[in-house]
Amino acid sequence: MDYTLVVDAAACIPKTFFSLVDIVQIPPTPSLYTAHESIPSLLTNTEHETAKTVEELLEETIKQQKNPILYFRIDDGFTHNNSDHDSKLKILTSKYDLQIVPTNHALMGCGWQAIHTSEVLKQSGTMKEALDQVKILQQSIRLVAFVEHPELLSVSGNAELGLEKNRIITNITGSENEILRRIPARNDALIYFRDYCTDQISSLQSPRIAIHHAATYPAASALEKWLQQKLPHAETYISPLTRQATAKFGPRMLALAWYDATKI
Repeated sequence: MDYTLVVDAAACIPKTFFSLVDIVQIPPTPSLYTAHESIPSLLTNTEHETAKTVEELLEETIKQQKNPILYFRIDDGFTHNNSDHDSKLKILTSKYDLQIVPTNHALMGCGWQAIHTSEVLKQSGTMKEALDQVKILQQSIRLVAFVEHPELLSVSGNAELGLEKNRIITNITGSENEILRRIPARNDALIYFRDYCTDQISSLQSPRIAIHHAATYPAASALEKWLQQKLPHAETYISPLTRQATAKFGPRMLALAWYDATKI
């Protein structure tokens, strides 16, 4: 049986993958965050851009497809953050041939799961095989971020970050943030972030790495070159944040989302 794989654009899947795997993102052409603007401007303008809810976009997509739908729910604490969202998704599953995959991850922590499922199906694997592997993948994915504006993360349920004044390096698992280090100076924080992630990834046999950035392409490109030099066996992909994702994780952020392909 053929399936249509759907994922929220807030996963920020690198553009290159859409020519390699069969995934539909909603909305299909999200606005990327490409130039710096003030936090109030970003939040106000982004709110005005979201005329439809994720559930409304998902239902539109379902109606356009003939195949059963597998929706990879992004679990960042922002998108599906209350019982009302859950109720709306349950209604859709009762109306349509729709299966929800709770990814338990944000950004490419979610995106990698959709990509891996598509790759398994392209290689003639079954949906059961793909989803069994996704369960393992969920436990393997790491998402570590350098965050310039940690106060924005408080919206996802991390209330203590609303008063945070330092830049932080944080381990993100779904909506949960485990602060690894607080560092006031941006350059010092970026060096710590780079070295910490390199050390964590260095022992992996076949790492796949997404490099997220919010209008900081030069820093993301420099980080990719560093990783390619230090970890020549790794796959690396630069992944700019959408405006929606930037409103959640903040301008000028950098993050790495990785896993070891040999473990899946």
